[in-house]
Amino acid sequence: MITVVIPTYRRPRLLARAIRSVLAQTDPNFAVCVYDNASGDETAAVVATFMADDRRIHYCAHQTNIGATANINQGMDRVASPYFTVLSDDDVLLPTLFERAMATYARYPDAMFVSSPVLLVDPLGRVLKVDGSQWPTGLYRPPAGLSDMVDLGHFIWTGTVFRRELVQQVGVLDPAIGSSADLDFQLRIASHHPFATVSEPGALFSWHPASPSSHPDLDHFWPGWQRIIDKIRADEALPAEVRRVVTARIRGRLMKMLVLVGLYASTRGRFDDAAGAADVLRRGYRAPVASLAVRATAALARWLPPFRAALRFCALRIWWRGRYRLRPVQLDFDRRYRQLFRVPPLPSGVRKDSAA
Repeated sequence: MITVVIPTYRRPRLLARAIRSVLAQTDPNFAVCVYDNASGDETAAVVATFMADDRRIHYCAHQTNIGATANINQGMDRVASPYFTVLSDDDVLLPTLFERAMATYARYPDAMFVSSPVLLVDPLGRVLKVDGSQWPTGLYRPPAGLSDMVDLGHFIWTGTVFRRELVQQVGVLDPAIGSSADLDFQLRIASHHPFATVSEPGALFSWHPASPSSHPDLDHFWPGWQRIIDKIRADEALPAEVRRVVTARIRGRLMKMLVLVGLYASTRGRFDDAAGAADVLRRGYRAPVASLAVRATAALARWLPPFRAALRFCALRIWWRGRYRLRPVQLDFDRRYRQLFRVPPLPSGVRKDSAA
């Protein structure tokens, strides 16, 4: 049995799409638990239409908004089945995710989670990336799996099925981490437990321009990553050399991300974001050269419109190259999954003015 934890807040149509994607699984041995963070809209009525037809669907509504992380954590704490996954209300599971995950658990019985690649899709249905495809299929054991996760990147957990005992062994999400709490959770697992990967995509992740990944809040982004580094340094169960190497790699990865954030912000005219990235590079990493490069690029983009236009042209060229490389993936998505990605109307009988 797999429990699907769906945290939701004021997105009833997208929630209906997410629930339908679970009901389309080829492995029917699951339960759906929706945790409504005090939406106060049609959410309750939408879930009720599904509950009327399927006893595997359950609903819990909070009287007040407890925050996104706390809502997810409550869902994880209440899991009673041997396995679980967390599905954001705007994401979609592909039909064979559970079937492939359980087959992989049978092959690697000591794995503590099984992860699949995830297609990042924008609101127009364009596949932007296949996240997780860089991972070779197989079993990864600690501490090598931890190093691999730092080098290859963590998984979008919409495409991941976890064992329930992980909640008792490593805990739930750390609210102090912020938007990188899923990374921290996976690193804590990979530090001491094996995990497995498969090659077939298992989910669709809805990317949109207003997402945190597009507009990082550096005041929270930087401290969260630093807390992750501090946790690994303090984990005495890991060999000292592993801690040293892993934290150095995380710092290097974060520096590259900050430079890219600064450069991308300059192309979009978000010069405050570019300045923030430069400040973190200088203060947090003592990287004056990288900081100066970001500041200089932002200044040139601000005061020389042709330079900014050239930057945007380069960014668009990179984007179009990526689109060309993903053409086979896009064609497969259009053929197999576009119908799943379409946002349906509210179920019949749900009034627009109904309240949770």
